[in-house]
Amino acid sequence: MTNPTALNQLSGLYYDAAGNVLNDGKNYYLYDPEGRLCAVAYPNGSGGNYYEQYLYDAGGTRVGKTAASSLSCAAPTSPPTTQYLLGLGSEQVTELSVSGTNASVRHSNVFVGGGLLATYDFMNGGLHFALSDPLGTRRVQVTGLGTPELNFLSLPFGNNFGNPRAASSVVPPGALPAPDATEHHFTGKERDTESGNDYFEARYYSSAMGRFMSPDWSSKEEPIPYAKLDNPQSLNLYSYVYNNPLSKVDPDGHLGCGFLWLGDCPKTLAPPPPPPAPPALAIAGTPPSNLADAQKAARNNPANQPTDPPDRKTFCNQATCQIAKATNAPTDALLDPKTGLPNLANTDARTLANSPDWGKVSPQTAQDLATLGVTVLGVRPEDPHGHIVSVAPEMIPGDQNVKKYGPLINNIGGTIGVTNANNIFRGAQPTYYALTTPQW
Repeated sequence: MTNPTALNQLSGLYYDAAGNVLNDGKNYYLYDPEGRLCAVAYPNGSGGNYYEQYLYDAGGTRVGKTAASSLSCAAPTSPPTTQYLLGLGSEQVTELSVSGTNASVRHSNVFVGGGLLATYDFMNGGLHFALSDPLGTRRVQVTGLGTPELNFLSLPFGNNFGNPRAASSVVPPGALPAPDATEHHFTGKERDTESGNDYFEARYYSSAMGRFMSPDWSSKEEPIPYAKLDNPQSLNLYSYVYNNPLSKVDPDGHLGCGFLWLGDCPKTLAPPPPPPAPPALAIAGTPPSNLADAQKAARNNPANQPTDPPDRKTFCNQATCQIAKATNAPTDALLDPKTGLPNLANTDARTLANSPDWGKVSPQTAQDLATLGVTVLGVRPEDPHGHIVSVAPEMIPGDQNVKKYGPLINNIGGTIGVTNANNIFRGAQPTYYALTTPQW
């Protein structure tokens, strides 16, 4: 190892203007405009080189590799030869081998608590469990029955004696030789056999040198990214876990922290994206849309507008009958059997309770049913006439906090509009009735 320069770069190695290693004495590297390692040239054993390109998604996570004919970051003209299917934490769940339009599964990994638990090897067959040390480095590979197959050797910085590109493995005495089931080794990171480097997501790590191939960086402007001014080791932007690999790990290429599996490391990875919002229900012709249209028509009907004092009148019962008819809901319990005119709300409270067409439901059920397009009524007896309303559908299911505010109410009374039940009934809940069978 040669002495570092003032920029903590090693003399004898070649760097670009951003501080990325271009040649480490074995391989040649190329980086894209965002500073990601995009191509590597490595010896083919005959005096020439093989070339590999690395492919990333829009978030900067590696999703594949492809063989190339030269050291170039140009977009590949053929499908990747290796593809990764990733989990919510960007961990490599499945590796695919791609040839033309055909893809076959090489292996699938199972992660628990941020660490590798098991791998199913589709190429050679069989389930293999990983026995790892407290830092997450795989030390033993066992069969599905628990029989040891391979022991893995490495020094504290992840390098092996002689610094081979692949991880060093030893077959335990009496065991049958078995292939390495997955490339996850040092602290659970992927080791690229073509370069011998480990993929740490934000950067690549060279266990042969015990340092990163690129200086640390931050998405926000900082004089010294991720530095702790009380720890001089953190001022070296190439160092691995402050040069303390016996008790620390780096979960994402930015941070040195304690034992990963013991929960000492904060989750610095981007959280998984939130689930998409449920679709809006205002789709013409659907029951929720039909109910919302009927309620809007009742609110806009001039005949339902309150009259001015001194003979102030409201028409909640009349509007409720209009909504019920427009949504094909039975109106027998809402009309006077002798005159055919709408009942007063106090009468509705009694007739709805005794009607076989309507059943009492909770406030939450009232909202859930209305959101599906079922006609649901709320009635509260009061002097002198009481008040009756219909429950409005949510435009996004689950958007209304029913426990706190009550269901959404299509109100036609002294005020006209859609608001929550607490506003209409001053915190008191009416009794809700839903159709015992849907009207559509």
